[in-house]
Amino acid sequence: MQKSAKTVAVFDIGLSVIELIAAMIFESKEVTIMTPEDEDQTVEDLNYIVTITLLFSILLVILKITQLCVSILLLYGAVEKDYRKCQVWFIFGCVLIGIAILLIIFETTVRDTLVTDDTEMWMRVIIPISEILVNWYLMWVIFAFMRELKREGATASATVFLKEKEEKA
Repeated sequence: MQKSAKTVAVFDIGLSVIELIAAMIFESKEVTIMTPEDEDQTVEDLNYIVTITLLFSILLVILKITQLCVSILLLYGAVEKDYRKCQVWFIFGCVLIGIAILLIIFETTVRDTLVTDDTEMWMRVIIPISEILVNWYLMWVIFAFMRELKREGATASATVFLKEKEEKA
């Protein structure tokens, strides 16, 4: 199982690098803010929309950098058989799935109505959905590895306890 965990870690590092590069490229392209025919919309409203979109893009890049760091931590955890390092990655994976769900909601509701983009809607939604599915599988493998580490830890401590008990007798 350790070999599977190492493979997942290396795959996740590669995936994180690709996602970081993609986030930096796609989030830096120019977008056009749609202005409805409504005269009530002010320049402040448009500035707010631009600010939210820019903030979202910056946070996405920071998230991808953090994901890369946590993936490297997972590799160390798999090599060293460190339960806590794997657990950090697992918890971060749960957070990523939650963020991907929020991203789908953001793309289909807010961004689609306020920002025109050359990217088709299905393309902006299929990426987070595929990320959810891939992360779910990777988390399943790491969860199995963590259970194995826990069992080995329990077995090792039970063996030490029994040896100490035999020595006293």
